[in-house]
Amino acid sequence: MNNYEINKMKIKDIQRACLKGEMEPFEAMKSIDTVIGGITSVDFKEGLKFKVVNHDGIYPLQYQGKNRHMKLIHSLAAAAYLIAGQINGNYKPGGVHIDETTSTKHHLAGIQQIYTTMKGGKSN
Repeated sequence: MNNYEINKMKIKDIQRACLKGEMEPFEAMKSIDTVIGGITSVDFKEGLKFKVVNHDGIYPLQYQGKNRHMKLIHSLAAAAYLIAGQINGNYKPGGVHIDETTSTKHHLAGIQQIYTTMKGGKSN
């Protein structure tokens, strides 16, 4: 098994732990960032796709789930955007589009709300 496949398995395990409540979303995404050697961008579209990207590849993540998991998935996507843009310093950190009120393109207030709920270790 090559390094890319190993990283995909690790990412899946990290996301699963987050969805089970064993890790907070920001902590989980920081772990994913470490596994792949730095997130350069994220591509999330509600119900369609969730991918994190770095210099070595594109890593898919679970993008659908039960209602109770969707807030966590949204928080993971927002955390990836924050990590890619503000922590890793990428000029174009990708995009997160959750709905008509929560998007990195036109509706940053919704993304800011997700960031606010992530502070203090809460994601709901």
